[in-house]
Amino acid sequence: MEHSSLDPTSNNISTKSVETRRTLLLRELEKAEQLEEKVPAERDKIHRLKQAYNQMINTEPDIGHRKYRDPFQVLPVELWKDIVPMNPDVDELLTLTLVSSRWCHALTSIPVIWTNIVLDACDGDYLAKAITYLNLSRPVVFHLTILLSPDQWGTVAPLFMPDSSRIRSLQIIPPEEGLRESLEIFDHFTVFPALRRVTLPYRNPIHVLSSDPEPKPDPSIFQHVSSLVEVTDFPWTVSALQDQAFSHLETINIRQMDLDTIHALARLRRVKCLFLSQSQEPPPPTDHLPISVRECLPWIRELKYWGLTSDWYTQPFAVFERALLCMGENLTRIFAGPINLYQLPCLLASLHRFPQLRDLELNVDHEFQESDANPTPIPVPSLRKFELSFRPPFNVYSEFMGEEARKEKMRIQRIGFSRFFTSLSTTAPLLEELHLTGGFLVDCALEHTPTFHHLRSFTLNTSAVNFTLSDPLQSNTSHKQTWSLYAPPLDFLDRVHEGSLRYLQVSTWPPRPYSLFTFGTLSEGTRITSPRYSISPKRLLTLTTLALRVDHPLMMDLSMLPVLTTIEFIGDPSATLASDFFEEIILRPNEWPLLEHVVIEGNYMEWDILLLMLQRRNFLANSDVKPIKSIELDSPLPYKLLYPMTQLLKGQRPEVLDLATISIQEIGDRMADLEQSGCKTCIRNFRACTACRADWPQSSTEDDAEQRLEWKYQLPHERVNAKPPIPPEMASWLKGKRERRLYFVRKFNLFRTQTTRALDCRTIDRDTLIYRRVITVTRWSMDGANLIDSLFE
Repeated sequence: MEHSSLDPTSNNISTKSVETRRTLLLRELEKAEQLEEKVPAERDKIHRLKQAYNQMINTEPDIGHRKYRDPFQVLPVELWKDIVPMNPDVDELLTLTLVSSRWCHALTSIPVIWTNIVLDACDGDYLAKAITYLNLSRPVVFHLTILLSPDQWGTVAPLFMPDSSRIRSLQIIPPEEGLRESLEIFDHFTVFPALRRVTLPYRNPIHVLSSDPEPKPDPSIFQHVSSLVEVTDFPWTVSALQDQAFSHLETINIRQMDLDTIHALARLRRVKCLFLSQSQEPPPPTDHLPISVRECLPWIRELKYWGLTSDWYTQPFAVFERALLCMGENLTRIFAGPINLYQLPCLLASLHRFPQLRDLELNVDHEFQESDANPTPIPVPSLRKFELSFRPPFNVYSEFMGEEARKEKMRIQRIGFSRFFTSLSTTAPLLEELHLTGGFLVDCALEHTPTFHHLRSFTLNTSAVNFTLSDPLQSNTSHKQTWSLYAPPLDFLDRVHEGSLRYLQVSTWPPRPYSLFTFGTLSEGTRITSPRYSISPKRLLTLTTLALRVDHPLMMDLSMLPVLTTIEFIGDPSATLASDFFEEIILRPNEWPLLEHVVIEGNYMEWDILLLMLQRRNFLANSDVKPIKSIELDSPLPYKLLYPMTQLLKGQRPEVLDLATISIQEIGDRMADLEQSGCKTCIRNFRACTACRADWPQSSTEDDAEQRLEWKYQLPHERVNAKPPIPPEMASWLKGKRERRLYFVRKFNLFRTQTTRALDCRTIDRDTLIYRRVITVTRWSMDGANLIDSLFE
């Protein structure tokens, strides 16, 4: 080869020469891969070219760049803890100690990074890791999570009891999910001088029906914890609040807001967060509060309220309003629900009393309530973030409702939405984040969004309604009208002040007049060939992050987003349709030149398409196009996926990329194999898993998202011309994408008529807590585990 004299390992080569060599190698490699039939000599040549290219990538950072020194040598000791990953996984920290003896000494000399101790019997060597953490964390306080039964805890308790004086927070979630078992473990401890927070598997009132019996443990079990500031979701009684032993509480959960409770709270001046969850008991009188107790809790900074819906109680807002009257000027955040749509203008009009309020989150129901009140809204300049989750308005688009009744419901509902959004536009003139989800009248919302000139983050998600409605093409006129009220118009961004918009989340709804029903009911051999629609007729020069809920096939034209740096695909639960976007990048690798980060939240399966996208983007895009630098996923990957993905992110070419072994067709075979153990998540990710199958058929309502893979619509390779051209082998592989999807659906349908699998073997859902693992794959992911444990309520 004419450029073979250049030695990539030599430090005397200029950066320009290396770039020239890189370009020549890529050009020659691409030319060799374009050949339809490759003789052994051609395959050997491709092999040598890949090796030469990967060697250059490995040595390129050392050419023309200053070598970096070991941070543990350069930085002062007090900064060492700041360069360690936040909330590190146990395995990740232990792996970092293997880098060198210096790193091992440095890391083991920082007690504060070893303070998150988890006892989980599902982890085979949990005890060894926990003891290691316990010893290395001395003498600082630590956080202890116990996921053991009382018997299991009894055998290991003697190892931890001597250090109980260092426990800062304690979380006890036994496998049986019982409060009694948790209290039994808690009783083992006698000394808690440093303990501040306790989490027990007490029911979360948001997730449990109000008619369920509620356990009432004796709060005296916490009296010996002198520094206690919070017991998660524990319902405090008036007598307990009056006890001097609990005078340090900072977070309190109560069930009623009567005068006795208010007087007890007025004595607790350390409280920062108040959670009022209305029980099934009769509500307190709704008469006016005495003036003496209004604004009597000015030190509270966060108010949470969860009440009964209109089905349970005719005036749920009255209880929340009573609590709100007791708050003072330091209130910064409010979460409340369900609040009735027709009460929202009154709520917004009362917020001017809170000059520091920045964050408002509401859950809204649609049940009609008589309200002639139309108060004059008063601006709250401090309000920066507003999140609204609207419940589906079943009483409006029900198929069993008569035409006249439907029209009257729509008229009343439109009045309610118009009043609310009018009030909101006046109340929050400096709003920066607006997130609207659920069932709401989109035109009423978009009518007022142009008034938010400082909007930086905007969510418009109405996917729930699209799932429920029938196909407008086949429905009567009233269904067409109802559907159009909730489906956003294609030009919705024209009504948003895009000058400051940085983040946008929308659903990938289909172009009019199609709906979900259309995709599944087309006759054999026909496909939807509707042209793509643009989310904006003009270039959005500030939007850097786009989040798409991939409930529908991606039929949006995203070419008007020139500064897009991050794209997120949110699946509920399946995000596999995101592969259509990756296929577009395969065909047009120079699109979205600033895109560097991809986030997939939900189940994903078409790993072959994702890897081909990284190959085309990171090798064949123009020099002014940035390569993809990271892929964030919901769960860890095995070596067979992680290694080639890391190579491609690093800029190297995998020596062998067997697409068939990581395709959705292979997943279908694994899923349907009755001899194959494992949960659905592990099978989709090609991970080993010991989760057992159940010997009963799966409900037809489960995993319906998988059926979307057989929808009949044009795939990107059927309507987009590749530029630059793609090799014949790659073109043939893309052409087989639809058949591979149909193969998976057939296998999946066959499998679920015979048996079922657990959704995820790593998910622990114990009423109040869910643990999930998220992985961010970068070019350095093979240098050590890069796993982050995330905790979601």
